[in-house]
Amino acid sequence: LRTADTAQKSFVGGAVKTAGQPQGVAVATVSGKDFTIVASTAGLNVYAEGLEVSKLQATAAPHCVTAVGSLGASRAHDKIVRIYKISSSGSLEEVPSLSEPTSPISALAFSADSAPLAAGLSPPFQNAISPPPPAHPPPPLPPVPPHTVKRAPPLSPQPRLIAERTTQQPTSDR
Repeated sequence: LRTADTAQKSFVGGAVKTAGQPQGVAVATVSGKDFTIVASTAGLNVYAEGLEVSKLQATAAPHCVTAVGSLGASRAHDKIVRIYKISSSGSLEEVPSLSEPTSPISALAFSADSAPLAAGLSPPFQNAISPPPPAHPPPPLPPVPPHTVKRAPPLSPQPRLIAERTTQQPTSDR
């Protein structure tokens, strides 16, 4: 793990070894201090200024992570979105989680004000190899019957009055 200074377009400090293969990275700023949260096969690790400040062992390896302010969220193989409060020391406290999504979750993101949490859903896993064609092809579709076109009645030759506007001349009392 390395920190980049985007203004200088260079890396700052040395490389930091992570606990496992990184699956996702997010940065949270709590009380003016930046914390880097790394989701790896070992769980969630929190770094500040190049040092690990806390870690959270995961029951299922997290695949994506997001953070804004003092909130963080991760998603693992078990399809549960775990939400965390990040303390000023960088420790993670799990708060109620979200479960039973309609599809696998591939991405998470908080809005800038941390109110809503968006979850990007993936289509269900599909085999890359096409299944063999069916032994018996389906029967052909029945022919489509011709449609009968009904024409609207012709317009009346006499225009109809839809609204009438009357104007009255003002009367003067002279």
